[in-house]
Amino acid sequence: MKVFIPLALIVLSMKIIHSNLPFILLVVYAFLYRPIIDYKRLISRGILKESFWKLYIPIFRIKYFKELYTNL
Repeated sequence: MKVFIPLALIVLSMKIIHSNLPFILLVVYAFLYRPIIDYKRLISRGILKESFWKLYIPIFRIKYFKELYTNL
């Protein structure tokens, strides 16, 4: 849920606000919020022991796709 609520708010703001703010919010979501949430989820499951910055590289995020999006 932590992942989809901000995304829904961004989509809603696109319909209401006709400026560059929704685009800026989408960039912040993709490059700041989402890697932090993914990192915390992987740490809490005991899967990730690498440093945080590697989640910014798409190949490393794909490596953990199954762990991020399945309920274990």
